Amino acid sequence: MITAENTYTKEYLEANRSYHITSSAYKNYKQALIFKLIFYVLFIMWLFNNISSVPIFKIINCIFAVYLVSRFIACLIEIWNCFFSKKRFIPDKFRRQFVFSDDSFGMISHSENYSAERYKRYPSLHSAVEWGDWFFINFTAGEVCIIKKTDLTNGTPDDLRLLLKDKLGSRFTQKGDAS
Repeated sequence: MITAENTYTKEYLEANRSYHITSSAYKNYKQALIFKLIFYVLFIMWLFNNISSVPIFKIINCIFAVYLVSRFIACLIEIWNCFFSKKRFIPDKFRRQFVFSDDSFGMISHSENYSAERYKRYPSLHSAVEWGDWFFINFTAGEVCIIKKTDLTNGTPDDLRLLLKDKLGSRFTQKGDAS
């Protein structure tokens, strides 16, 4: 059994953000936002150039235009957050324990007013990544457990790497350096 313990500090959250920004999914997301913005602009221009003289079509076109403009504004906000915003990550007060057993991965969270345990069998884990000094264990595509190699209390990074390779197969990857 391999175990680790930590409390997420800014260092953990910044490592997660740095890894996320270097991922191909993030680059694809940025490109998709740009294409989405261009689509909205072109469609709004087309809509305003083709306003019909029939009153019912004018009303329908105006309603559709309002919807497109609202989607355009939402897309601008997403682009701002993606390219320009420096999101402020706030560390939490949870003390986490991670347990890697032979058949499942578990996370136990504790704070003054809260306690939770979550376990998942390896076949149902989304993926895991080793990146520099970090392991990112993904419960789902959007939920990640961040473990620094020095957080391991029982076992070594090599032991954890071998376990994840064995249990996750191609869903475990080793990426380049974190620097």
